[in-house]
Amino acid sequence: MTSGGILYIHAVPAVAIPHLKWSLENLIDGLSSITWEQQTQKPEYYCAALEWSGSEERAAQITSALIPLKKIWFEVSFYGDEQELPSWWMYTPELGTFYALTDTAGNFLMSEDRVRSIYEQSGGEPHELLQLFSQALGEPWNNELEPLRENNLERQPPVLLERHVNL
Repeated sequence: MTSGGILYIHAVPAVAIPHLKWSLENLIDGLSSITWEQQTQKPEYYCAALEWSGSEERAAQITSALIPLKKIWFEVSFYGDEQELPSWWMYTPELGTFYALTDTAGNFLMSEDRVRSIYEQSGGEPHELLQLFSQALGEPWNNELEPLRENNLERQPPVLLERHVNL
């Protein structure tokens, strides 16, 4: 079964759009039909959203293809299927890449080993523990991307939580 997801390009400079299309042409069908709109939070930048088909590996390839553009803010969702859990990538130039597996409701998943590691790293200090959990849950990425999401959510209905997983 083919799954897929959504690529949200929250902000990219106009000069980088041809490079973006070239980077993705072998990974996503329908690039020529992308409708670009001005990003209201960054007037010199543009945004778009499109659905793509494929596996989680394809989502990782899409993410990897966009990172070299540097001045781009984006997210890639993968719906998941019978063999693979849903997942999410977020990228900002300042923070780099964040990746997480999600459940069918869109919550980021964290392994027991990761929780233990965070607790050990914090040394039991409550402030440090909260900061490490914040980082592990992608809050810095969400905080940076949230103001940019408004344009894309107006254009593309938020199907992010509607996972195509047969349970």
